[in-house]
Amino acid sequence: MTTYCRVHYSVKKQLAKNKQLEFMWRQLWGERKVPVVHYSVKKQLAKNKQLEFMWRQLWGAHGKQDMRTHLFPFYSYDIPHTCGPDPKICCQFDFTRLPGIGPGCPWGVPPVRINNNNVEQRAFTLYDQYRKKSQLYKTNVLLVPLGDDFRYDKANEWNEQYLNYKKLFEEMNKHTEWNIHARFGTLADYFTELDRSLRAESDGLPVLSGDFFTYADRDDHYWSGYFTSRPFYKQMDRVLQHQLRAAEIAFTLKAMKGENPSNEVHYFLSLFRMLLIARQNNYMYGISWYECKLL
Repeated sequence: MTTYCRVHYSVKKQLAKNKQLEFMWRQLWGERKVPVVHYSVKKQLAKNKQLEFMWRQLWGAHGKQDMRTHLFPFYSYDIPHTCGPDPKICCQFDFTRLPGIGPGCPWGVPPVRINNNNVEQRAFTLYDQYRKKSQLYKTNVLLVPLGDDFRYDKANEWNEQYLNYKKLFEEMNKHTEWNIHARFGTLADYFTELDRSLRAESDGLPVLSGDFFTYADRDDHYWSGYFTSRPFYKQMDRVLQHQLRAAEIAFTLKAMKGENPSNEVHYFLSLFRMLLIARQNNYMYGISWYECKLL
């Protein structure tokens, strides 16, 4: 059986360059979600309800390679900035920030677990944010991501997010007067529902051409240093990558001879994970947390 990937999630728009997009189109064909572009671009598109569009590339002017694209409207792609326009409210629905479990909300109002006594009030509060966010999109299908960088690495986060949101969704769906059907889903599910909505309205998405380089999230804070800053760290990255690749080949050869290098593999995986963390874009820009720089 052959499996094809149709949906691409680009966390950082620095990846949104023409050659890589051409490769992704040939491999993926279909849809793309890009949460991070210049705030002025998002503002203009949101004003005209054009945050969902067909992205036409310079190498595909005839339109056959258009990529269906979804942009996030607000400051970031974390939970405080994706459920709606008010991060102080949205942060209260990031249940990893519950007191005693994870970092709190910087707006000073922590989340609370959902129970029978508060579920209706909390569900309405979240529903109101969903409703306000939906005004920025063309159809009645709304994507609300639930995550952030370095998340879902512990079992308790999976439990807290799923169980609390399950209660919220059930309460929302019970109120037919709210005119909402909330559920968990994948990006593919979202684009499928978007297609269905567009067909029902006999409508299509607008076409946008060009790229999103370079990006700023506020004021003149342009994130172009990914390609120019910290050259010695980038050299260290490449040297470590080369050595890890050599170790990977050596482990493969040992395994082919029936030897079990389990102890060494543990150290290899630890170093490989450190390399991946060091490649996180904030580290390369030089704006990451101090603990990340220590790597």
